[in-house]
Formats: sequence, structure tokens, C-alpha cells
Amino acid sequence: KKKINCSEVAAAVRKNFPEITWVSARIEGTRLILNIQEGIIPQKTNSNTSPCNLLADKDGVITDMIVRRGIPVKKPGDSCKKGELLVSGELHIMNDSQEVLRKEYVHADADIFISRQISYYQEFPLKYRTEIPAGKKKKEMYFRFGHWYLGLYPTLHTGQKRITEEIPLRITENFILPVWIGWTETTDYTIKEETYTRKEAEKEAVRRFHQYEKKLLQNGIKISENHITTRLTESLCITGGTLLIIEQTGEKSRIT
Repeated sequence: KKKINCSEVAAAVRKNFPEITWVSARIEGTRLILNIQEGIIPQKTNSNTSPCNLLADKDGVITDMIVRRGIPVKKPGDSCKKGELLVSGELHIMNDSQEVLRKEYVHADADIFISRQISYYQEFPLKYRTEIPAGKKKKEMYFRFGHWYLGLYPTLHTGQKRITEEIPLRITENFILPVWIGWTETTDYTIKEETYTRKEAEKEAVRRFHQYEKKLLQNGIKISENHITTRLTESLCITGGTLLIIEQTGEKSRIT
């Protein structure tokens, strides 16, 4: 406790965590207590304003386009190829006779979404291993003093699982002793080989597809149409087909 400088601790927290706007540190009993207040970090804006176009980075069909800066070359419903110009950063300044007086260049900015088709394939074996509890659960108690343990529970062997729970001993709310009382619960188990029924296999295939869909959503990709089927062989459950997805596109290409 004598080596702790609360002011230095608070300053170090503010330095290492910019999102924390206010910190106070104090010692109570055997605890160092930090009170913090978090602020909202402003999003970093792209300061690059050099002239550029927006190009398609994948083949697809444009479903939605919101242009904030630049001239749209494509519109919703149009197909596009990878590398094709979508929004131009070149502006034509016209006179009353619709003649080009001069050209100006801007940093093209737009939200563009396309739909495209991708393949989906997933397989898993119909046979799997499961753990079956065997025998009664064994409960033991032990004490821990710092890094030293005092207990009578045996070493964990293959075919056993152990759950441990510890509670620190304290005199008051803030005066915690370096002593813990713990409980263990040891369970024996055996490995049994099971085989999915058709209904179970189809349910597992759906679960795995939902996991895949969740990963797509985390990357900003949405599935709009699903054309997949599931079939069973002697040893495998196979799911495959195509998906129609919607994702954002628009790769910046500098205008020189």
C-alpha cells in the first residue's frame, strides 16, 4: 500500500485509456478503488479530399445508391462489373448553351449497395462423440493462501471434469484477506459415439447456417434470397446451394 500513489495511478489510467475523461483513485482497506467516467470519442473523419472516382469492387446488380458528392454513372437496377465506374468525381461546368466551360474535380462520396450470388457449402459427419456422466458428483473443499493450496481433493484424471468456485475471506467490505475458501465438484464421464437422425442432422445444418449468416451480418452483408438444400449420405450431412446477398461497394480510385 505504501508503494501506491493514487494520483499517478489516475494519471496512468487517463493516459492509457483516452475514452476515460475523469478518474479518481483511493485506497480503502486492502482495495484500490477506481471511479471512472467515460466520454464519447468522436469518430475520425476522413480528411482525404483529393479528387477520386468510385469503382465497383465486385460484379453485381445495384440495389440502392445515395450519392453525396460526384456524378452517378449508374443507377439502381443497373448491373456492374468489377472495376467499372459508378460515381465520377469529374464535374462539367456548362454554359447556357450546354457547352463545357471547364471541368472541376471532387472527392466522390456515396453509399452504394449491390446484390450478387455466392455459393454456400457445409458438411459434417453423422457420427459424433458425446460425454455421458458416469457415477456421482464428488464435492471437496479446500483453502488457498496466496499461491498455496490446502485440500484433500485428488488429481484430475482423464475422463473427469472439475468445476471450481472460490470466495475470498474478508473482515469488512474493504478489508479482504489473502485467503480463499474453495469448493470443487468433480464429475466422471464416458465418451459415447452417437449418430444423428435425419431430423437432428437437419436441425444441426440449420444451426450452422445461422452461424454463417450471423458472420455475414457482422460484416455488413445481408442475405436476401436462400436457395440451399440439405441431403444425407451414409456418413455425411451436406448442405449446399446459392445465396443472393446484398453488400456495400465503392472502391476509391484517385483522379490524376
